[in-house]
Amino acid sequence: MASQNKTLRTRYDAFRRRFYQLRRSVRVRWNYALSWVWRPSLIRTRFIAITGSAGKTLTKELIGKILEEHYAVHRTPGNRNNSMGFTSVLLGARPWHDYVIVETPIGSSWGIVGQAKLMKPDVAVMLNVKEFHIHTHGSVEAIAEEKARLLDFVASDGCIVANRDCAYTREAASKRAGRISWFGETEGSDIRISNVSSVWPERLSFMASYEGVDYPVQTQMVGVHWAGSIAAALSVAVACKVYIQDAIDAVERVEPNWARMQPILLPAYDVTVIRDERNAATETFEAAFQVMAEAKATRRVLVLGSYSEKEHSEEERGEWLAVRAAACAEVVIFVNEVAETGVAAAIRHGMDPEAVAGFRTATEAGRYLQTILQPGDLVLLKGRRKEHLTRAYLQLLDEVACNWNLCAFSIICDQCEYSGFKWRRDLEGLICPPGLTY
Repeated sequence: MASQNKTLRTRYDAFRRRFYQLRRSVRVRWNYALSWVWRPSLIRTRFIAITGSAGKTLTKELIGKILEEHYAVHRTPGNRNNSMGFTSVLLGARPWHDYVIVETPIGSSWGIVGQAKLMKPDVAVMLNVKEFHIHTHGSVEAIAEEKARLLDFVASDGCIVANRDCAYTREAASKRAGRISWFGETEGSDIRISNVSSVWPERLSFMASYEGVDYPVQTQMVGVHWAGSIAAALSVAVACKVYIQDAIDAVERVEPNWARMQPILLPAYDVTVIRDERNAATETFEAAFQVMAEAKATRRVLVLGSYSEKEHSEEERGEWLAVRAAACAEVVIFVNEVAETGVAAAIRHGMDPEAVAGFRTATEAGRYLQTILQPGDLVLLKGRRKEHLTRAYLQLLDEVACNWNLCAFSIICDQCEYSGFKWRRDLEGLICPPGLTY
């Protein structure tokens, strides 16, 4: 009977996934058609489009926080940097908005060109080019070429904001006519950053140089890899005629996005959990591991799912994770498909067998975590969105109701009705509040 129920549940999950995909596809196409009708009404509204392999959401939030203190601003909600999010922000814009800030993902149904033609951006931000979409585009050069097409549609009186440290963005921007604002650590950048530091428990700080003046920047972010996004936001602010010190003041008040290197203190355990379960590209793992390697804490604990690159086997994934985990943590918990291979590889690379564990579900990992945490621990939660590692974190707050291995939802489990969690005052700051889309 249990076997039959499991089979029925699996079939139901598959059916539900197909149903949501079909419904979403119909809505996306309809919204895109409506967007072409609505866009001409936004005559005075200026569009800021952001592309890049990493850091788009934070850059968008930073620009939004800076500009909304001076202008009427509308932007992509939460983490919806997909086809539905793109059309939603356009349809949500109104003629009285001074700026609309849009993430332009390479994986959209219409590609960069379809989005750029519709928006006709006044400011185009090109953050970086990495190997995140190499399985669909074949090479980093192809990814760079696709992202660079956004720059072809910038208004004649507009501005290109580009990362001078990245060879691909530097080449792409240099080939385009018009005004270019450079940011980065490289000499010649309009906003040049230096002395970048983020050693836990200290947050990210650096020096920003603009027009011969040095400005100290102290942020609430964790990890040096966010410095580029912040420099890009400052460049956009200056292009939009915001005084740079006002922009820096606004940046310093911005908190990390939910589940994006977001530290949360759990008083019941006297531990800090860094949630980073939204993006699982290998470069984001490297950045998170760097934070843990440099961190000052009683113990460093990793709760790891797998990464998003598809060409590696389970054994290769377990090996890749174990090598890096052994160098930056005292305790490692592997979850899902790397539960067995990760444990074996970590022990093989010198970790104490008592300090390594593997579980097939995040909920099981959370229950185990409850039994081993010590005051002063720093815990990193890192894996693919579909693995729902959020459940391991939620288990530290209360019992998680859902334990499905297959799930049609791509939201973080804080917001899912099946998790058994509902937002209430005593959970403020611990789970994502309603109304945000992550």
